[in-house]
Amino acid sequence: NIIEKVTAHKLQTRALDEAAMGNVVAATQKLRAAATRLLDMGETELAQTALREAERLERGGQMSAAGTKKLRYETRKLTQKLDDVPEVNG
Repeated sequence: NIIEKVTAHKLQTRALDEAAMGNVVAATQKLRAAATRLLDMGETELAQTALREAERLERGGQMSAAGTKKLRYETRKLTQKLDDVPEVNG
């Protein structure tokens, strides 16, 4: 679903912003919400990354560089796939 992909991307983007500002609670909530959406879409590996990063934040207050990079670029890739879908005129 297009809306779920965009929502997951926005949630993780906001989570990364919250984490950068030191808002751990807000960041973990958004990461967990993104993980739920990703699981619903069948993006299991990406969802697990989001959950791991949420746990990392809760434990130490920081996300890993690798996890951050994966979330940022892989969720963006989900939304970029939408550009490849031909429009239906009708």
